[in-house]
Amino acid sequence: MEKICPRCGVSFTCQPDNIAGCQCVTVKLDRFQRDYVKTYYYPECLCKSCLEEIKRSFYVSEANPCYKHIKQ
Repeated sequence: MEKICPRCGVSFTCQPDNIAGCQCVTVKLDRFQRDYVKTYYYPECLCKSCLEEIKRSFYVSEANPCYKHIKQ
């Protein structure tokens, strides 16, 4: 199914019925990253690029002060 990423606005294909084939499966977020994204900002799916950016910047971002004490 085609979706629009709520973070960046790009169109992407989401495959919730075939998660093994979905674009997001290659981005491995840890429990804290997943909880942060889902609970605080984006309850819907994000595109692969946004997931990768969140993974890269999560622990160094000033936007996440409640998670700064957690080490990767």
